[in-house]
Amino acid sequence: MRTDDGKRRQLPLPFGTPSPADDLPPILPSATNEEARRMLQAWEAGLGDPNSSHSMLIAGPPGTGKTLLLAYVARDTGVPIHKAEDICDRQNPLPDDPVVLVDDIHLCEPTDVMRLINVCIERGRIYVFAGTGNPRDWAGEGAERLDDLASRLSATPTARLEKPDEALMTEAIQQMLADRQVKIAWDVAAVAAMRLKRSFHAVRQFVEVLDSEALERQKKIDKALVQHVLASIPGAIL
Repeated sequence: MRTDDGKRRQLPLPFGTPSPADDLPPILPSATNEEARRMLQAWEAGLGDPNSSHSMLIAGPPGTGKTLLLAYVARDTGVPIHKAEDICDRQNPLPDDPVVLVDDIHLCEPTDVMRLINVCIERGRIYVFAGTGNPRDWAGEGAERLDDLASRLSATPTARLEKPDEALMTEAIQQMLADRQVKIAWDVAAVAAMRLKRSFHAVRQFVEVLDSEALERQKKIDKALVQHVLASIPGAIL
């Protein structure tokens, strides 16, 4: 993207820093998201340069922060995020934003993904799709698989997120509780991190129940309370 004087304007993605203006939580740096952070920083630096601008995919297991990464891209490019169900509904016009952002693209039918990519190419638009799993799998399975789509997705640069490790899970627990003005010691949060499923969905569920229990009991969060809460949410633990 360029400013009025023709110079390229870089859109910084504030990884690791809070963003109180729009209430986006910080993206906590970790080895599990390092590649994705690096690739997206390089991607946004090339926006507006016809030799550098290109489409991008964000992929990874469920609950690893794909939607959050896409939210930062949306904020810093000034374009909206489109949900998969809107793209899949052929009664809706396809978006014509300068950068087309779609979340949960894996929920779309392969033919709809192919149609959107073709329209973006025809209009000279770039896109950023976020979805669960391997992008090649978004092309379908068996007789319904679109080999051309699989090839296009495989050729598109992909920012891959891995499941959060224990250190990142611990930090995320502390951060989410701090957002609620609640403190928890690192070693106490680590007890939960060791037992929770490796996803931020599990962390959010744990934090919501823990905060509610601590408020109801009017008690400081300690390891005993953490163990009690973990026992009450078996679907979120390993």
